[in-house]
Amino acid sequence: MRLKSGEATDADLEALQRWREASPLHEEAFRDAARLWRRIRAAARELAEEAHADKARAAAAPRRSWRGALISFGHRPRR
Repeated sequence: MRLKSGEATDADLEALQRWREASPLHEEAFRDAARLWRRIRAAARELAEEAHADKARAAAAPRRSWRGALISFGHRPRR
C-alpha cells in the first residue's frame, strides 16, 4: 500500500527488494499480494461503474407519485 500511496521512499523500495530476495516464500507472498491488489482494484472500478450507471438510470427514469401510478392502473384512491 505504501508503494501505491506515493509516500514510499527510496529506502522503502530498497527494504522491499531486500525482503523479496531474502526468501522464495517472501517473493511468492509479494506476488500473491500484487495479484490480490489488482483484483481488488478491478472489483472497485466495476462497482463504481455500476453505481454510476444506477444513478444515471434513476435520474433518467420518470418520477411518478404513488397516487399517479394508481390512477394510471385504473385504481382510484379513496378519500
